[in-house]
Amino acid sequence: MAFENPYYYKVKGLMVPHNNVPQTLYKSIDGYIDTVEQYTADLESLWDKKDLHNFLEKLDHVQGMLRAVFAKWLEADCNMLMRNVRSKGLDENRDLLTQFISNLLTLSIDMQQAQNERDTGTQARSEMEIQNEIAHNLSAVGKLIHIAEYQKADAIVKAVSGEKSLGNLAKDLREVSEMLKTHNYEGAIALSEKIHRDYTVKTKRAGGPSDTLKTVFAVDDKPDVLNSISIALDGHYKVLGAPGGDMALKIIKKQKADLFILDIDMPGMNGFELAERIQKEEGYAQTPIIFLTATSSRERILKSMKLGIRDFIVKPAYDETLLAKVGKYLI
Repeated sequence: MAFENPYYYKVKGLMVPHNNVPQTLYKSIDGYIDTVEQYTADLESLWDKKDLHNFLEKLDHVQGMLRAVFAKWLEADCNMLMRNVRSKGLDENRDLLTQFISNLLTLSIDMQQAQNERDTGTQARSEMEIQNEIAHNLSAVGKLIHIAEYQKADAIVKAVSGEKSLGNLAKDLREVSEMLKTHNYEGAIALSEKIHRDYTVKTKRAGGPSDTLKTVFAVDDKPDVLNSISIALDGHYKVLGAPGGDMALKIIKKQKADLFILDIDMPGMNGFELAERIQKEEGYAQTPIIFLTATSSRERILKSMKLGIRDFIVKPAYDETLLAKVGKYLI
């Protein structure tokens, strides 16, 4: 199955086919690729200065950017952050900001990859991939309902309901839509979250229930980080771990890994070096690699993209973030 406009679908996030791609979208995305890092730096700087007024003003600009590139799920996160900061202030929402900035940086990578896809031609996607993307973005529905943005939540459900390759999702989406019409918001939240768990959190087994769990390999020099990753993914994936690159390379020669989560700043072999070594190992050239890092920058993002790194997670890594990011690639 192939899409006519993969660039549009990739950035829109909802993976909904659309025959009339607005030309302004291309310009918006091309312009914002180099802007995301500055937005994140400005948000962190204003937060540290306790400048609430300018922070909210900058966040409003970010929201406009997200709207322009159709990043619906992240726009919902932005709405949530804005509402919480207005009601509770800056100090109470530091963790929420850290997670939002992590997702903004991931969007920068997505936009660049989408631009590359546009330039190189159409990309084929399986029905399972489509359903995974739709379910992931349905997490925005619950967030929007929580902040009383009912029309926006309904718009997302209607948009994804237009996809032809919904499979078992079709019936659930009709139920969510009906719940929104009858103002059964608690039911809509519960069902949208269930869809999200079923399609993006749980490991997808191509061969059926008898298959074993897929394996995630985490490498970090801090034992507490390895432990937190193991706890977050327990029951969904088999998790292997190593405190450094040398040990990791020895282990993967004997035990196959389906995805890697690598810290960047490690003593000895850093994450960039380890990623290059992994990709040269037999059978690992196309294995997804996610970087887990306490700091990020445009330079690191560009270097990661050249290496083919799939995603970023900014520490601290929350369980929901780890599950969603891993589930995005292990389908």
